[in-house]
Amino acid sequence: NEHLLSPTKEGNALHATLEAWGYQDGEKLNQDLVLKVLRQQDLAPHECTLEVAQNILHLARLAMAQRPELVADLRSASERGEVYHEIPFRYRNEEGEMMKGIIDLLWHDPDGWHILDYKAGRKAVDCEAPLTSLNMMEHYAQVCCYADAVLSLTGEKPVDYGIWYTSYGLVVRWRG
Repeated sequence: NEHLLSPTKEGNALHATLEAWGYQDGEKLNQDLVLKVLRQQDLAPHECTLEVAQNILHLARLAMAQRPELVADLRSASERGEVYHEIPFRYRNEEGEMMKGIIDLLWHDPDGWHILDYKAGRKAVDCEAPLTSLNMMEHYAQVCCYADAVLSLTGEKPVDYGIWYTSYGLVVRWRG
């Protein structure tokens, strides 16, 4: 099951599914929605679309079950029209280097800006020691760059930023 899509395509399929779902009630997050997204985005080979859809649906439901407070926050922000997906950015850092990238998930609430970067695939993090793994340090540096981008673009320091390891349902967040 887990090798039907590359980690990048799996992540793209999950991103697109969550965006299409809009973090609304759980009944709207179903196999038909995932199949529609997979077909629209041409993300899965035709012969394994159903199996891929079941895997993506499992990942999305895992996130819902393990992080209901995060889903509730995203639902509220979505209802206000303040959830943004796949946001490209360019800015110059303090050293004058041009930084660019794409923020997977950005939302705003009364507290301020929040950032999450999705990491898909089983090799995204060492589950035995997730907070000390080399990948975690690299991912932390990446989301720090995203936080600097949001500050540069909005004038507001993000409240928090983090990484959503989708294959595990693990979300790690740091205060801004």
